[in-house]
Amino acid sequence: MLKAFKQVNTTLSNTHLTIMGEGKQREELEFLAKDLNLEQNVSLVGYKENPYPYYYYSDLYILSSRYEGFPNTLLEALACGTKVIATNCKSGPIEIIEDNNYGVLVPVDDEKVLAKSIIEYLKLENRTGNRANFFDINKIINEYESLLL
Repeated sequence: MLKAFKQVNTTLSNTHLTIMGEGKQREELEFLAKDLNLEQNVSLVGYKENPYPYYYYSDLYILSSRYEGFPNTLLEALACGTKVIATNCKSGPIEIIEDNNYGVLVPVDDEKVLAKSIIEYLKLENRTGNRANFFDINKIINEYESLLL
């Protein structure tokens, strides 16, 4: 994502990337941001108990995973009405975004396509709609009950 963001930042002025979460790669990300001269445009804010303000006030949420199960963060961003881009990893994002109907899917590990998609989608209308409601707990419980009965 950082390499893609370098391309975005070169093309669009006044961009900023906030990375939430904590893990083993934090130091590596900090070094990469420095190597790419992005220290002023990238914030690593760590774990946030309440991520919703970050989603809500963002122009775009990016899930650049190589692997996912069911990406709750993607649904959380959709629930906040935020535009979403996700890598089309083995499972999860495609079921939620549905072949680009509710956001943008990009190939895994393709920084050029990711950067191009970010630049283009920032200019387009938001198409998240009410997609998060499809995964509402009450709806899902009813579906499970119908399967089990």
